[in-house]
Amino acid sequence: MRSGGKENRASLLGIVLTAALCGSLASCLQTAYDTDLLDQVSPIIPVDIKSPSFSAVQGNNKFIVELSGGAFAASPGAGDFDLEGGSWGSPQINRESDTLVTITRITLPAGGLYRLTVKKEALRAPPNRVAVRAVTGGLWTVVSQATVTNIFNTAVIWAMGCGDGKFLAGGDEGRLAWSSDGIVWNAVLPGTGNGKSQFTNTIRAVAYGNGKFVAAGYRSRVGVSSNGRDWEAWDEEKTGGTSILALTYGNGKFVAAGDNGKILWSGNGYNWSHGGTNAFEGRSILGLAYGEVTESGRSVPRFVAVGNDAKINWSNDGVTWTAATVNGLGGNAVNAVAYGGGIFAAATNGGRIAWSADGKNWTRATTGNVFAGAGILSVTYGSGKFVAAGHNGHMGESVDGKNWTAISPSRFTDTEQISALAYGGGVFIAGGNAYTGSAAKIIYGY
Repeated sequence: MRSGGKENRASLLGIVLTAALCGSLASCLQTAYDTDLLDQVSPIIPVDIKSPSFSAVQGNNKFIVELSGGAFAASPGAGDFDLEGGSWGSPQINRESDTLVTITRITLPAGGLYRLTVKKEALRAPPNRVAVRAVTGGLWTVVSQATVTNIFNTAVIWAMGCGDGKFLAGGDEGRLAWSSDGIVWNAVLPGTGNGKSQFTNTIRAVAYGNGKFVAAGYRSRVGVSSNGRDWEAWDEEKTGGTSILALTYGNGKFVAAGDNGKILWSGNGYNWSHGGTNAFEGRSILGLAYGEVTESGRSVPRFVAVGNDAKINWSNDGVTWTAATVNGLGGNAVNAVAYGGGIFAAATNGGRIAWSADGKNWTRATTGNVFAGAGILSVTYGSGKFVAAGHNGHMGESVDGKNWTAISPSRFTDTEQISALAYGGGVFIAGGNAYTGSAAKIIYGY
């Protein structure tokens, strides 16, 4: 296309872009970031850009509009985009960078035909290429780096949780923060005394139950809070003298576990018992989860603990544990486990995931190259899907725990790790930092 001439410029003003879809967009919507809806080379001036018609699956859809060259306006708003064929309510427009805008909180009824228009008012400079993608998941946004750095500095974020409408994040040096939406975070100062986290060492796990948050970590430290802001501390005398690496709540009790295969339990977070039996043979326990499984036609409480050397145990009461039958995980440490949708999913240091319907019998999931062999450090469940993440910024998701696809981009680079995940109130959060000791990072997604 030539770069000059009134005729050429006039033709661009009325341009409508077209592209081939992957069958129908209904399938594309279920696989994040896999289809360009429109593509045009070297427009001379910003113009309204329309996608071809597409269908949609019902649900909380998202659009990603990405430019190659050019730039978006400083603050594009909902009025700078148009959805033909239906009303999309009150979408949230996120200008991620000069060349990337995400449009979230969109619900499109299935069966309709739609067209997305990027109005010229949304563009500050003309792009060489425009790609629009519609997805149902996998869209993540970085929380204000200045805020996260101010709270965590270079501390690794090891633990995240949600309860009573609040998110918690904890990590090295006793650093702790809370948020009502996963986006705006507030510090709880590390250290002991009024108004502080009561931790000076690493916080490795958080959980919510029975109207209380419980946080735990190295040197047997346990903190209890009714609101996520004001904390009381309990130490080795109460918790048996082991570093706690995992926490969960279910069936009326907190269960904690950690070094040397030690397991503890408490009904209120203050008074802890320890002992019981398990088959970890002194190996560290790295993750815990609780769910209710169906056996012989009735619902049965089920705790699952995972740890070093591919060890997985199950228990109905959190006290007496039995070794599970595990296939396909090799000898890798199992770092994390979560429950949702009637399935447990456990993730390993070798980038493998296993699933189980009862916590007793485990089968390796299909992950392809989603994690590229890198260790998975955390897994959570919400909004009808599992999300797992770990080393080198890798993230994946699955609606059934058995078949996994990549989340890309994850907003973490290949020199960063994602060490904690949580879900609540329709929002996923993830935390981590760079291997080189750079600032901590938190992202959120829907």
